[in-house]
Amino acid sequence: MVEVTGDHRNAYNQVKEVYERVTRLDFNGVFADEQVQSTFENQIRLSRMVSVFAFIAIVISLLGLLAMSTYFIQQRSREIAVRKVFGSTSKQVLSRLVFTFLNYVFIAFVIATPVIWYLMREWLNGYSYRIPLSPLIFITAGLFCLTISFITVFWQSMEAANTNPVISIKTE
Repeated sequence: MVEVTGDHRNAYNQVKEVYERVTRLDFNGVFADEQVQSTFENQIRLSRMVSVFAFIAIVISLLGLLAMSTYFIQQRSREIAVRKVFGSTSKQVLSRLVFTFLNYVFIAFVIATPVIWYLMREWLNGYSYRIPLSPLIFITAGLFCLTISFITVFWQSMEAANTNPVISIKTE
């Protein structure tokens, strides 16, 4: 290990010249920051791939949630109409539909959290320096999923809650 002040490339060339002259071997030294960078190139690549696939997974799950909510609301259109005829407000119908879906998201989160906790802990154990797994990471992820799910389902539920019940009953 050689500590250098000044021009790094000039010092590298001088060390290389002296090393090759004294040992008559090829010099293949590297800078510490380059060595650290090359060590973590695989992790950086993995991080980029995980980010891309996570984004794709989120989009696909949102599309699935939107399709499921649309199907669910169409199946329950008669029930929604009957509830409105018997005096339920649009706000009550809307809250009932939204909370039904948010309960599903919450159940999925409760099931997924221990699995992710275990996988992340095992992955991080491979490093000598690692961050601790804070519950805040999982709470933030859960709130993010809950918010995105709420936004996705709210639009469909709002449409169904504000539909005229007579039209829904006529089409059935």
